[in-house]
Amino acid sequence: MPKTVQASLRRLLAILPALFVASALAAPVTLDLPAQPLAQALGEWARVSGMSVAVDGSLVAGRNAPALSGTMEPAEALRRLLANSGLTATFSGTTAVIARADGPTTLREVSVSAAPLNSDGSTPESAGLVVPNQTFGPLGTLPASQIPFSTTSIPRAVIDDQQARTLYDMVRNDASVTTLYTATGPNAEAVNIRGWALDFSMGYRMDGGAVSFEGPVAPELLERVDIYKGLDGFLYGFVTPGGMINYVTKQPLDEPLTRYTQSFAGRSALGEAIDVSRRFGADRQFGVRLNVATENGDEALANQHIERSVLGVAVDWKPVQGARLWASYAYAHSNLTGVQPGFFLNTFPTSGPTVYVPNPDVSTNYGQSWFFNARTAQNASVGAEWDVAGWHLRASTSQAMSRESKQNIFGAALDADGSYTGTALLTTPDAPDDFRGYDLLISRAWTIASMEHKLSLAATSTTQTGSYLFGNTSQGDITGSLDHPTYVPDPAVPPTTTRHPFDRRIDFDNVLLVDTVKVDDYLRVIAGVARPHVNEKLVFFGSSGYSGIKTAPQAAVIVTPVEGISVYASYVESYQAGGFVNDPGADNNGSLLPPYVSKQDEIGFKAALTEGLQFNGAAFRMTMPSQFNQPTTSGHYVVTQSGEQVNKGLELSLAGKVGERLAVMGSLMYLEPRQYLGAPTPGSVIAGLPRSTARVYAQYQVPGLTGLSLDGGLAYTGRVLGIAPSVYFSDHVLADAGAKLTTRVADFPVTARLYVHNLFDRNYWADGSSSVGEPRTVRASVQVDF
Repeated sequence: MPKTVQASLRRLLAILPALFVASALAAPVTLDLPAQPLAQALGEWARVSGMSVAVDGSLVAGRNAPALSGTMEPAEALRRLLANSGLTATFSGTTAVIARADGPTTLREVSVSAAPLNSDGSTPESAGLVVPNQTFGPLGTLPASQIPFSTTSIPRAVIDDQQARTLYDMVRNDASVTTLYTATGPNAEAVNIRGWALDFSMGYRMDGGAVSFEGPVAPELLERVDIYKGLDGFLYGFVTPGGMINYVTKQPLDEPLTRYTQSFAGRSALGEAIDVSRRFGADRQFGVRLNVATENGDEALANQHIERSVLGVAVDWKPVQGARLWASYAYAHSNLTGVQPGFFLNTFPTSGPTVYVPNPDVSTNYGQSWFFNARTAQNASVGAEWDVAGWHLRASTSQAMSRESKQNIFGAALDADGSYTGTALLTTPDAPDDFRGYDLLISRAWTIASMEHKLSLAATSTTQTGSYLFGNTSQGDITGSLDHPTYVPDPAVPPTTTRHPFDRRIDFDNVLLVDTVKVDDYLRVIAGVARPHVNEKLVFFGSSGYSGIKTAPQAAVIVTPVEGISVYASYVESYQAGGFVNDPGADNNGSLLPPYVSKQDEIGFKAALTEGLQFNGAAFRMTMPSQFNQPTTSGHYVVTQSGEQVNKGLELSLAGKVGERLAVMGSLMYLEPRQYLGAPTPGSVIAGLPRSTARVYAQYQVPGLTGLSLDGGLAYTGRVLGIAPSVYFSDHVLADAGAKLTTRVADFPVTARLYVHNLFDRNYWADGSSSVGEPRTVRASVQVDF
């Protein structure tokens, strides 16, 4: 089925530009224009029709257009406006070229209608490295200075310029985000934030609605990526201490867009994509956004091949002022063959001098050519919002589905000498994950006793289900070393017929009441209370279940001593489902652990150093229960959740323009992750987490060469404790470099991009995890706006 879908999408890509040009020319427009100068009439025609006009300014100078009223096709309307002017129009795509009726004219001055706008009102090319306003649940859209939490938004422009194709590509500029699984490895992409792995049920969202982390990420569908650190995403309902990644999808634009992109990556991976947006109707009240993309070819890593297919549709309707209804659908499929195996540290010395884990060769594929990871995801949502009589009402429902099947070594035992042994497993059948969510928001602003209040009531309900027969089929043991990997033919062992039923359902329900108070120009207060309820049932090597409800407070204070600088303090509690035990050696294997409470204290500042340069800082302390093995009287053990993990840290970030030509995005984090209750030594440092990270990304516009800019980045990850007390993954620095050229070809805007990840092909373990790093990867693209 995926190959059929990919072939269909390729055919669709081939004919879409012609279809949308034809639809633009044929879609009727309604005009009511008075007699006026021709130049003004042409501008009004371009605005209403959504098309562009190219004209020599001297041709229209001193000419007038007649009054025009009625509904007609754009070409007919333009013909009437040019009547008796001695001018005529021909169409090149969706651009009307005006010339003398008696022959061609060389254009000295070209006038083109407005560029497409992002939802925040900026053009995509000028959005820069900073998103000025962020949507924060029931608090609405706020400037960064009024958000009492540490957040980062990665705009579309940066996603394009860095040629991002994976989750980590898109968030790599934030030092607080580190890799949990890499895109070349055996599992779905996942990340840590502030040292916590994001919850697989609620840590990843799409437009605020639930989405399965196991589905492939499709950057082609995204307008930006919002990173909520710690418990900052509580306003969207449930969130775990790590935080939340929210994918904000592309929506219909106010102005027409037809954008075609061809790309190249790795050794031979060729891709193409189209992004089209139109508005229709007498008042342009109907909007549609369509994105289609495919990719197929060999990756930078030897013996690794990728196939991807992407489809996204978003529509909206604005029936009256202040009201909007919308619907969206997203489909993404990827099949990666020749997948890198996963590793874990096995026999290393547990005492004595410091030992470093030997680095892998990132250009070597330690996996087999017959390893694969096939993933498919679908997401759909419908919603409405209405601003009326001072009230803001919003309701939406969403559904997400993902399927994953894979064959790999999910945990090869790595020894100190670099040798490894692992069992190749075929996981069957496809593992499904389904989410269904409902969201309701009601908010109203009042002035009480000279203080401005915004009171918001939000309710969310999300259900996650997974029901299938689980079975792993051994494909045999594979032994090799990091210096001399072993390759074997596919044993083609048929899937096992012995499977265990896996049936899990989690219901997350939450009601939140929050009041945002502007006391005066210097002080703002946010106070809220949530009432989360978790109900979970599991059938897997036995049956278990839990149900719990909790009252969780949230509070924040924001002080603005001078314009452009704010300091804040916040406290948040969250309540979430416990994990389930997946440890064959534990007496309680296959059972659920109870829901738990996590807490976060944070203080910080946000300072606008200049009009376009933002400097932020935050210090935080986060606590949550941790799992550990509790010995039993019978000599066995059970996995419990009665430990305590405390992560304390400091974050600093800088983003924006430094002068006319240089833009930067930099950040650093220092982390103290320690375990107290349940640790052999209370206060011991937790393994597997870097304590210091730093990132910087910069863009520079080359003087004297119009349209040419250079960009690049550095990523530092400090050494990471692998096994206490003295086994470490070494620190490393990765460098990226790229270039972008914007120009015009045949009067069409064209952007060519080149970006090289891991420029010097540095060998490393990804952010101190047991995932092999990614090799030097070249990605290039050419984008044309019609």
